[in-house]
Amino acid sequence: MWEETNYFSEKECAVLKFTDVLTRLERQPISDSVFNPLLEHFTKAEIAQLTLAISQINTWTRLMKTFGFTPGNFRVENN
Repeated sequence: MWEETNYFSEKECAVLKFTDVLTRLERQPISDSVFNPLLEHFTKAEIAQLTLAISQINTWTRLMKTFGFTPGNFRVENN
């Protein structure tokens, strides 16, 4: 797990923690202990962009799991 290594900077750890929280989709709002470290490295506009990127990647992952896509093997079918 990323928390168990010292290979990541504080900035990277803040994003990884934020990614974990967004991916789990718990019912409560994002806590200050997760959000405030982001503010040390990013503007609110950048955090919004990170949120959209993380959300989009999570959507792609859920689509892949649902439909069993194999990465790199997409083919357009003509009907």
